[in-house]
Amino acid sequence: MTEQKKPTEEVGDAGVADQDSPEQNLSEALARIEQNLSEQLDRSLRRIEQKLDGAGDPDQTVLVGSASSEKLDESAVLNDQGVQLFYRNELEQASQYLENAVKTDPGSVEAWNNLAVVYTALNQSEKAIKAFQKAADLDPNRVETLNNKAVLSLMQASPDQALSYLEEADATTPLQVPVLLNLAQAQLAMGHYSRAIQAWKLAIAIDPEQEEALHNLRQYYQ
Repeated sequence: MTEQKKPTEEVGDAGVADQDSPEQNLSEALARIEQNLSEQLDRSLRRIEQKLDGAGDPDQTVLVGSASSEKLDESAVLNDQGVQLFYRNELEQASQYLENAVKTDPGSVEAWNNLAVVYTALNQSEKAIKAFQKAADLDPNRVETLNNKAVLSLMQASPDQALSYLEEADATTPLQVPVLLNLAQAQLAMGHYSRAIQAWKLAIAIDPEQEEALHNLRQYYQ
């Protein structure tokens, strides 16, 4: 691998440190999408804990609901069961419940996202990306979805497409730390170092202990 030159873009009085390798940037993108999805699954678990008073064996759960909403109710229960199994580290069974959830209600963004998390934990990355893409297609305008679609674009070496998603997300709900972090990565991949630095600085202004932004500023901004 040839040595990368330092960027020539002007960044004021600050210098720019050596760049990460493409392999490291891809690894960071993969870690970021897994973290994003895991956070979504954590939120699912908290919702389940609020709804259930001491969950028992998922196989004993009784499905309820009116005839008109039976399928939606069944999918929601299967989704909740899958999340419970995931946190028991019963990954294969969790994937089965979540696969059944999306078969029952193919329009469940939450179930598709959770299925992507489980596939990621099972190291089934191709299935994980397809499941997440399905969730993104179902809910294309939500900030969280736009952010995750940007991560997928970064993984697929399309920083210009990632930047488009992230700018839309930032316009919808400005100054969200996860969006800013990915925005910095997209700008970095496109060689816009001063803009990446600006995004990291904004992230730290919101969260002074944001480790990723601090690390990257130490590396790229002196």
